[in-house]
Amino acid sequence: MDRPVLVRMMSESVLIIVSILLALSADTWLDSRSQAAQLDGHLESLGRDFQTMFEKVDASHFAANRGVDAGIKLSTLMQEGSEIDPDLARELLWHTVFYEVFSPSPGAYQALVASGNLELLKNDQLKLS
Repeated sequence: MDRPVLVRMMSESVLIIVSILLALSADTWLDSRSQAAQLDGHLESLGRDFQTMFEKVDASHFAANRGVDAGIKLSTLMQEGSEIDPDLARELLWHTVFYEVFSPSPGAYQALVASGNLELLKNDQLKLS
């Protein structure tokens, strides 16, 4: 075989190998960007869920405190022995007995688990939740 032909064949082989490696590298880079975008979407959903749950806990806490205050006021009025306005008694009794109770809704987390993308999370504590 002629030396120039051998050099040309070797350079073409190296060029093919480098092209394959570049294609694999670009594919890996695009895949990691896609996973990062998915993770961002899941984290935004989790953040919204946590914010909503925080607001619900706050509302439940406020309602429970209002119920306790209404119960105290109703007890005080009953101990005084004075006549209680029926509308006021109904309102105080309502707040004492019926108030919002917090119940978490793990919607975004369940969607993340159901999608099979749990491995995208880097935080092990979130994975174990």
